[in-house]
Amino acid sequence: MKIRHVAALLILGATTTFVQAAPWHIENTEIGYVTHTGESAPGKSADEVHQELLAAKSDKREWYFKNLNIAKPAWTQKSTKTRAQVIQEMEDMSPEEKAWLKEVYTPGS
Repeated sequence: MKIRHVAALLILGATTTFVQAAPWHIENTEIGYVTHTGESAPGKSADEVHQELLAAKSDKREWYFKNLNIAKPAWTQKSTKTRAQVIQEMEDMSPEEKAWLKEVYTPGS
């Protein structure tokens, strides 16, 4: 019985220590938590993050699609093929491939 109590206290103590080491934790304050940004893990500084954010927002169209986490429309995506190469690929398709594409992409069939 005593071992269970000791184990429970050790687990509770370890958990409390880990929670207190987080960059924010619950406090008995008006907002309910406190942040310690100066004690967060080393990495980028606030200025570096701010500069990256400004650079990302400089291209409004790219920022719009990334911020909303939606797929980019085809007209915004870069292609490695030229128009002539795509037309040549279409002309080189076998009749079976053309029939399959017509079947798949023709509505009502």
